[in-house]
Amino acid sequence: MIFLVLNIVLIPSLWISKHLFKKWINPLSIYTTIWYFMITFYQLKLIGYSDLSGQAWFVIILSYISIYLGAISFFSAKDSLKKEKIIQSSKQFTLPLLLKNNARTSLYLTIILGTIGFVGAIQSWFVLVKLFGSIPAALLRLGALYQMRVNGELVGVWPYTSLFSYSAIFFAAVFSAVKSRITVISALPLLALIVKEIAMAGRAGILFGFVEYAFTFLFTIYYLKDSYIQYSFNKTKFISSVLIVLFLFVTSV
Repeated sequence: MIFLVLNIVLIPSLWISKHLFKKWINPLSIYTTIWYFMITFYQLKLIGYSDLSGQAWFVIILSYISIYLGAISFFSAKDSLKKEKIIQSSKQFTLPLLLKNNARTSLYLTIILGTIGFVGAIQSWFVLVKLFGSIPAALLRLGALYQMRVNGELVGVWPYTSLFSYSAIFFAAVFSAVKSRITVISALPLLALIVKEIAMAGRAGILFGFVEYAFTFLFTIYYLKDSYIQYSFNKTKFISSVLIVLFLFVTSV
């Protein structure tokens, strides 16, 4: 049954990737092919691995759908921008909702999602303090803490709260790009992620968060500068923001 499902998913996935990138060998087709053979070999017991739980399958499927939706969203936005340029002479350019009114919607989403992420981060430290006795004691046992997390022995920590921080980072980067600088509010999800990932001894998570912030920030600026609107780009504020983000990243890691 699983092999039938794999082939049903494989064929339309490859077709979608070919339609988006205009060639068969592309990031999505490579991603799809790798997962196809990994799961196939796993089912054939050619890869020695623990049995995948229902939760693990849920994450795999959701991640797979997310990366395709992300790619489709990018190409749809790209085509939409081209069409806006063509009809610009006869129609006034309209900003997306996330950028309207100085990105007020992005600001509100940053605050809401970032707060949830921060609460989750603080809750993780309460668990560690209860387990090790104090924050310094927990920091001195990060190696053991990492092994506990990997082995599933760290109980009591709220799962998936860092996902709210990642979502908030996206909206924070959009808001920062509109302002041409990093603000205190837009730094909230970054700090929440740092606090959470230090508690979980997860340097990779910190890297992913800052990469997400950097690319969203740069692409939003590119979009604004390429659109037919009045966008005041302050180079000094931009450089200062880049230095602040780099300092936070290096210090936290």
